[in-house]
Amino acid sequence: MVPLPAQSTLQRQLDALEARLVAAPEEIEAALHDLVSQAERAGDIQAQGRALVILGGSLFHQRRFPEVVRKNELALELARRTGDRGLESRALDGLGIGKQKMGLYGQAFEHYTQSLQLSRTLRDHLSVVRTLSHLAYLYRVHRQFEQAMTLLAEAQDLLLRHRHPRYALAVSGNLVWTHIDAGNYQQALAITHLFLPEALDQPGMRYAVPFYCAQAICYLRLKRLPEALTCATRAMQEAERQLDSDADAVSLVTMAEVLFAMNEFSRAEELLHRALGRAELGGSEMARANVRAKLAQVYAGPGNQQQAFAYARHFFEVQEQRRDGSDDPLGMVRFPPPAR
Repeated sequence: MVPLPAQSTLQRQLDALEARLVAAPEEIEAALHDLVSQAERAGDIQAQGRALVILGGSLFHQRRFPEVVRKNELALELARRTGDRGLESRALDGLGIGKQKMGLYGQAFEHYTQSLQLSRTLRDHLSVVRTLSHLAYLYRVHRQFEQAMTLLAEAQDLLLRHRHPRYALAVSGNLVWTHIDAGNYQQALAITHLFLPEALDQPGMRYAVPFYCAQAICYLRLKRLPEALTCATRAMQEAERQLDSDADAVSLVTMAEVLFAMNEFSRAEELLHRALGRAELGGSEMARANVRAKLAQVYAGPGNQQQAFAYARHFFEVQEQRRDGSDDPLGMVRFPPPAR
């Protein structure tokens, strides 16, 4: 029988795999499954729980959201059995992001607020930043822009004292889209110009596409179509270079919006059908519904009301299916501010 690695060796292996989480989620999945089993056999519950959380991250980047929830539920059970509050916080945040992607916003909110409370108690600053950004997204979805910006300001303040480039870009991107949804296009543009060079410097440039898309939408809302078209084109070029299906779908939708504003309905329709194909392969149900809502808009433009109605009906059917009193994608529920 091959001897099991020592606990410290397990943790080192997990460190190495976690470093590859964003860049190679599919490649590390099998190794993470193996480390979960090894840690369980070795009786290393801490390593087992951490492996489950990282595995949940791998599954998240593969858009397998129900599995993300299951892995983090197992990790949460282990954390609470052993009293590992750091692991509990991470598992709760993982549960939140999984539920969020499934459209279960009320449940996600509960998981995030519990995670945030634990992270603040533990003074785990980067975990606080991550969960603040996730919570801000939920407030933005429910059009509680002031609350979202308050949380993002707190996250930015922490990042000034505890620097982390990836989190800085994620928080800044979240703030950009919050300003866009609130109608503050000049403020959003200013932030994109500030952080886009840093996004381009990151390995793989996976953050550059959302910033270019945000710029395109800002210019579009400001009636500056040439600049919007330029930024949407750059977004598509970067997405193609990255071979990232998520970035590709976002860039396709953005370009379609610009083309729609230019009355190029057939080209916009073509791009949205391509984006829908990407979303059907692995996007969240809400992502698929949102692309269909934009297709409805494109078909309504030249007067094709029958197809427009069909796509719009599907969007609202998904919205209504998700509404159960606590999970409300239509934004009727108002979330209270998280406790300090």
